[in-house]
Amino acid sequence: MPRSHRLPGRGLGTMSEKQPEGLAQCLRCNAKSKRSGVRCNSPAIRGKTKCRMHGGTSTGPSEAGKQRLSDLHMIHGNYTRDERRHTARVSAVLRAARDLLKRERG
Repeated sequence: MPRSHRLPGRGLGTMSEKQPEGLAQCLRCNAKSKRSGVRCNSPAIRGKTKCRMHGGTSTGPSEAGKQRLSDLHMIHGNYTRDERRHTARVSAVLRAARDLLKRERG
C-alpha cells in the first residue's frame, strides 16, 4: 500500500522515531511490488540488497539439497539420465538401420 494511503497513527511512523538507531540507518530492501511499484523497505540482509522475505538469505540449494529434490521429483524413472542415454543409443541404431534399408531399396 502506498504511503499516501496509510492511516495516520498506524504503523511505525518515521524511521528514527520508534526503531533502534542501527535499524534506522541500515540498507533497505530494493524489491518492488508488481502491483503498486512501491519498494519493500524492510531491512536488507547484511551485504545483500534484499530482505529475508525477498531472497536475501538464499544462496541456492546445496549439493545434498539438489540430490534430495532430484530424488523427490523422480516418480517413475523413465526420464533419468541413464535412460535418456540408452534411448539415444537405440534411436541411433534404428536410424542407421532405416537409412541402410532405404539405400538398399533404391
